[in-house]
Amino acid sequence: MRARPFYALLAFYLAGCAATTGSCELLALKSYDRATEQKILSELEAAPANAAWPGLLADYVALRDEVKACKGDGRGK
Repeated sequence: MRARPFYALLAFYLAGCAATTGSCELLALKSYDRATEQKILSELEAAPANAAWPGLLADYVALRDEVKACKGDGRGK
């Protein structure tokens, strides 16, 4: 529960950093292995319909996609 504000602030910071500098050099993305990706997908499918965290995850995915595009990373999701 305490991490939620941290991630929101991190997202705003990263978006601001990219917009201000026009460069993606400081933006690093962590890579996740296939097993971790499958686990989060299973947990996402099992989440209650009114759960708040899937929306936060969607925001995180969108931010990752923006960073990838900024870096010219054509690997996709």
